[in-house]
Order: sequence, then C-alpha cells, then structure tokens
Amino acid sequence: PGALRLDLEGVTGSEGPLGIDPTTTRSWRIRGAMALKDVVLCGDLYDGECPTGPLLLSATNEIDVDSLKGRVHVKKKGSDKELAFDHEAVWERADVSRGVYVLSLEVALQPGTEYDVVIDAGVADDKGGKAQALRKTVKTGNIEPWLSISSPFVLLEKSGDGALPVESANLKEAEAVITPLTVEEMARV
Repeated sequence: PGALRLDLEGVTGSEGPLGIDPTTTRSWRIRGAMALKDVVLCGDLYDGECPTGPLLLSATNEIDVDSLKGRVHVKKKGSDKELAFDHEAVWERADVSRGVYVLSLEVALQPGTEYDVVIDAGVADDKGGKAQALRKTVKTGNIEPWLSISSPFVLLEKSGDGALPVESANLKEAEAVITPLTVEEMARV
C-alpha cells in the first residue's frame, strides 16, 4: 500500500477559483495485497466489554462477504464444537484512522469465555485478491452485574402472580421489602 497526496495550491479552474480551499490536503490510500489484519471483540476496538460479541475482522481491503462462507471457524477453547457464523448479518465499514476495513462477524458468544478463531486462507477482497489465513484467541468480558426495577413502588395485587417487575444480570440474590398498605396509605404514596 502507498499514499497519494494532491496539492492544489495555485491551481484555478477554467471558470475561476476552485470551490475548495487550495491548502486543504487530500489523502488517498492505494490498494495493496489483500490481508486479514486482526480479529478482536468489539470492546478491543471501541469502548465497552462486548461480552457476547460481535467479533470484528479487519482487513487491508474491502472484504467479499461471500468468500467468508465456510472459512470462519469459532470454537470455545478446548471444544471441538464449531459455533455458527451468520454471514448474512454482517456490516462492513472503512476505518480511515487505522487504514483498514472492519467487518462484523455475528457469532453467539458467551461472557467470560475464551474462543479460538480461525479464518481460512482464501478470503477475497472486492477485486478478487486472496488473503492468507488468520488465527487468534479472544476472550469475552463478563457482564457487569445490574438490577432494574420499574419504579421504587410496586403494586402487588392479591389476585396477581406475586412476581416483582425486576430485571437483572449476574446477580445471585436480591432482597425486597414488602409492606402491605391500605387504600388510604397507597393514595398518599
């Protein structure tokens, strides 16, 4: 890969000055050989842990998504069972600051788990160039414990199922104080 710089200082158009600032520097990336650069969890590239994925594959050139079929292998460390990769549910974008294309690999990952990721040789770019294989081990982060209650006061009716409107993750136990109220007491709350 190389770079090209276009200097427009002193250049005018046939109908007068150019519509852009002539001191503006423009840069372009010149395509090189297709190469898979890395595979990381989204938390390694962006803020956050991303405990369930996705995996992000970076390459020097735009990836031909169809060429990934049968070439992406993700296994839990120490397991022979391969996880399914949904090649239909991918997105790709250029990461200009890093000079790579980034493609999401949607795989159902579990929090706090190590995975062996193998991408076989032959993944193609949009012009038909082929990449060498890539092997990497990644570890997902843990889901931070959290608890959500719809409001500080919850009405549990005698005829209801008694379930509290609570959602949580990574909590073994939660305590609740239940105070019976009369209709008059409820009206004051």
